[in-house]
Amino acid sequence: MLLLIGCAGEPAGPKLNDVTGKITFAGQSVPAGRIVFTPDTAQGGLGPQGFAEIHSGEFDTRRSGQGVLPGPMHVRISGYERPNGPPLFLDYEIELDLQPGDMNVTLDVPSSAAEGLPAPGAEMP
Repeated sequence: MLLLIGCAGEPAGPKLNDVTGKITFAGQSVPAGRIVFTPDTAQGGLGPQGFAEIHSGEFDTRRSGQGVLPGPMHVRISGYERPNGPPLFLDYEIELDLQPGDMNVTLDVPSSAAEGLPAPGAEMP
């Protein structure tokens, strides 16, 4: 009988970089939400999609998500008044070029991202 014993330690594949940071909307901390990093394959970005939950204006892929490989990224930010609450703004997208190594970024979603959002209590079409 042959026993296969796996190697403990580092997972297979390239090391993902962790991204931490702060997210504001019109200068105020975003109470809850999610940030998603999608490699821009048209610009040479590679690897899996990274993500993190936003809590009290901060996010950390080590605590609630998955890191990314360095390179050009499409970044999508969703923000809410509270967990599972109404949105503060429409999903906001930007482009970032993440450098090798763990990173800390500060991103501000402009107030214009709320344009087109239904008024509180309004029926959705």
